[in-house]
Amino acid sequence: MARDIVVNIAACGEANAFYDLDDQSVTMCTEMTGWLDTIGQELGLK
Repeated sequence: MARDIVVNIAACGEANAFYDLDDQSVTMCTEMTGWLDTIGQELGLK
């Protein structure tokens, strides 16, 4: 069954993301941006 999922952005203190089963939402940590940028550079995507 398809349904909308809320995606929250928050500082978590680590590069990570979490799924909250009770709220049926995903929290993307702001620290992931630096990590994703580093991975992109290592892969030559930037």
